[in-house]
Amino acid sequence: MTKTKWTTTSDQITILPKSHYTLYGLIAFAAFLALGYFTKNELMGSTRTLISYIIVFGSVPAIYFALTRNTIIFNRITQLMTVKLFGIIPLKNIPFSNIAAIEPVYINGGAFEFKVFLKSNRHGKGISLTKQYGKESDENATAFIHEVIEPVEQWLGITAPAADTLVSAIPESQFSRPVVTSFENYKIDNGIYTISQQKIGGVVLAGLVIAGGVFYWVSQGANAGLFVPLFLIGLGLYLLSVVLKKVDLDTNTKMITVTTAGGLRKKDYAFHHFAGFSIVRNTTNFAHTGTVVSLQMSVGNSDKITLVPLKAFTQTNKIEDFLNETSTILGKETA
Repeated sequence: MTKTKWTTTSDQITILPKSHYTLYGLIAFAAFLALGYFTKNELMGSTRTLISYIIVFGSVPAIYFALTRNTIIFNRITQLMTVKLFGIIPLKNIPFSNIAAIEPVYINGGAFEFKVFLKSNRHGKGISLTKQYGKESDENATAFIHEVIEPVEQWLGITAPAADTLVSAIPESQFSRPVVTSFENYKIDNGIYTISQQKIGGVVLAGLVIAGGVFYWVSQGANAGLFVPLFLIGLGLYLLSVVLKKVDLDTNTKMITVTTAGGLRKKDYAFHHFAGFSIVRNTTNFAHTGTVVSLQMSVGNSDKITLVPLKAFTQTNKIEDFLNETSTILGKETA
């Protein structure tokens, strides 16, 4: 009842990604019956009230039960991934050739789910295949890898993640990337590539927050506590330091320089420490709110990886171009 369900044949795999909604439907149905029982006198006293109650409150468990029948079908013969609402209404027919990967996506506190990502939006929110799992050793998740992901990715011609290494998707440094000659995400000055950022809006926001803190302090006078104005001013200064962050990739010195706090702090990394890209999809209330691209830097003799955030994207279809440009600058491209 709380597990992702699927069926397999030699040529087709059918997944019910919302099958765990059955439990939610039962809870909603029990609440519907309980509320109806305690308000039965009012409901039975008016036909209109009873009908309204059934439509409004009865629709909740009905929708949950209907969503449990949502299906995603991988068909080896037709080479299509089909998404059906309620298991009946076709929503999408996606050719296998447009599927980039099936990967675990981590959400909060180690929870994760498996998603399909398309080549047309490789780093977007993806299409959910499973429920959210609380731990990597979950038996349902392990079975899903062996019984669904492995055969599907054989059909797709790509490599499935090992069951015991869910955290590590294929490192970006292993992907072949084309050499690019035009750079839309960087400003170029004598071999120094600076990441382009829209800063005006952020500076204005930071200024307003700081001004709000100062205004509160001045307007309240001696009655003003310290916490609120100092919090607002501190928050504004933090936002300003983030907005004014600057990342330079210098092809002359082969160094990456990250400047923060308006130039007060600088950190340098050598090109040869680059070990790959980290791509993190941010969520708020389980909704995709953007994707952050960072460099994985292997610094020193330890195995520890340092993440250097480069840029946050809300338009995820632009990420692939950014990765290609950055890879070309760092000299990690594969022609």
